[in-house]
Amino acid sequence: MATEPAEKEPVVNMRQGIETEKTGVEYRKAKKLTEYLAVIKAMVENNKEYPVFSRQLGLQGTVVIRVSISPDGKIKDTQIITTSGHKSLDRSVLGAVRRSGPFKPPIDYGLSDVTFDIPITFKLDERG
Repeated sequence: MATEPAEKEPVVNMRQGIETEKTGVEYRKAKKLTEYLAVIKAMVENNKEYPVFSRQLGLQGTVVIRVSISPDGKIKDTQIITTSGHKSLDRSVLGAVRRSGPFKPPIDYGLSDVTFDIPITFKLDERG
């Protein structure tokens, strides 16, 4: 008797959207995943620290970090997908993710393991 292959969780990229067709059940799952991603991104942004030395040097950039979260909300893995070009900013984002966890369990959103890419931007305003 043949078994059906396990359904792979989609990877979410905030710039490109959800990599799945959005119809019926998949649409509802995508909507829940998008809601969950917004919560996680807000938590990481809230814990982001602009390194003082980086700010003084005028360093700016965007880091894209891939975060994998287990059903209980614990961080399973983090990986820099796109570097800002500045190690200090990249390290700051990794620290922000660690300080943000554990996250609200994705199971509360009807999800199991989740993996998504989050862009985090460091930009100086006119005041520096």
